[in-house]
Amino acid sequence: MLFRSASFRATLNLERPTLVEIAAQGPMAYPQAVQRTSTRVLLIPGQDVANDGIVLPLSGFIVQIEHPKAGDPLIARADVKLRASVRTLSGGLVHPHGDWDSRKFTIYGEVLAGDRVIERIQLFYEGARKTFEAPFFVPRDTDAPDGVTLRVVAADKAGGRFGMHETRYPVLSERLPPQFHR
Repeated sequence: MLFRSASFRATLNLERPTLVEIAAQGPMAYPQAVQRTSTRVLLIPGQDVANDGIVLPLSGFIVQIEHPKAGDPLIARADVKLRASVRTLSGGLVHPHGDWDSRKFTIYGEVLAGDRVIERIQLFYEGARKTFEAPFFVPRDTDAPDGVTLRVVAADKAGGRFGMHETRYPVLSERLPPQFHR
């Protein structure tokens, strides 16, 4: 499926055949999902580029971790639900049995302490929220002194589409500080 989400039209006054490089990147609103593509084309004076013009395909997924919110502290040894949305770059929702059938893709989460993956999470589709989610166990603050990173990956190996989002979270001790005890 090919979606046209942007176009650009130009008239160039060329005096001789000119080799140009044309590039596109996006989606700019989702920095973690930005893709870039380019092509080199020989343009000849007086000859229009016909049919569809010059097409620069961008493919991939916009993956967004929706819960927990970025930067929110996590309590050590707590069960927390990881929730993420997955869409195509053109905005198509990825879900089971849809146009973008998630059953054909690999979608998973990871909990990292530093550069070490400490848990890989199988995410399941939650239809009411239109997200992929699953619980995970927050490590002890002593096992993740610099906090944890949550990463969600979506991959369509057959179609060459990939996307990822990761966010860091501080980990707080499971015990309340002394001033909170009564």
